[in-house]
Amino acid sequence: LYSQGDYEYLLSQLWRRRETDKNNRDLDHLIVDSYYNLGVLDLQRGDPAAALGKFVEARKLEAGDPGLIRLERFARAYEARGEDLLYRIFVKYLTVR
Repeated sequence: LYSQGDYEYLLSQLWRRRETDKNNRDLDHLIVDSYYNLGVLDLQRGDPAAALGKFVEARKLEAGDPGLIRLERFARAYEARGEDLLYRIFVKYLTVR
């Protein structure tokens, strides 16, 4: 599911599995990367508010991830203002993990 890009469906399954296996860092990593990827897709669709929510959720599990921190700051800045040329250029070249 991850390689197919079905992150939303995958997240629900990963969270259920995490309830039974809380110490599995691989599950945490997949959850964080799924939220990251959904946030990137939201930014590319022009919805920084939705992206911000995804990045905040991911940082609850991985607070020190520099990529998440950077994108969370970016989404927070553009949540209040509209898209401009810088926004379009930045998100155009973002890639999913």
